[in-house]
Amino acid sequence: MSDSVKTPKRWYQVKMVWVVLIIPLVAVVLSMGYMTLSVVGADTTVRDDWYMDGKALQQDLSRDTLAAKLKLNANLNLNLQSGQVELKSEQPIAEPLKLIFSHAADKTKDFTVELSATPYTKQASLTPSQIKLLEAPNKFYVELSADQWRLRQIAMAPDATSNLLFTPLPAFTQLFD
Repeated sequence: MSDSVKTPKRWYQVKMVWVVLIIPLVAVVLSMGYMTLSVVGADTTVRDDWYMDGKALQQDLSRDTLAAKLKLNANLNLNLQSGQVELKSEQPIAEPLKLIFSHAADKTKDFTVELSATPYTKQASLTPSQIKLLEAPNKFYVELSADQWRLRQIAMAPDATSNLLFTPLPAFTQLFD
């Protein structure tokens, strides 16, 4: 008689209990992992996204227009081995200039270089951290600016940063031809 009575299994010995418990436990662990990944790997503000393009419609373009009116052109040579920046222009530029490198996706990689010297040639030196940024594959918006005007260019580092030609935007040059 004692052989016919089976003793019930304990709950942790039943396979179906583990199937039912594993699914929510895996979901909780994965969601915590995804939450950690999203907080730690959060993206920085992107400069060239749709919102900034929309804001550009309201932008003051008088500095770009003046650069076209003055027929400004400049050639920028970057020597990444020595860290030297040399800007040559056909027109004399007496005022000090700023060369602004804005990274397309990471605001922490933005930097500015002050250029000064003779009216036809401007020079500056890059820091080692700036050279390192220009040697890595990056997309930069490069702006050559003074108080009254600016010229803009897009550069893909490291290929296109060694020699950049700054000209006014074509839409503005057609106005003054």
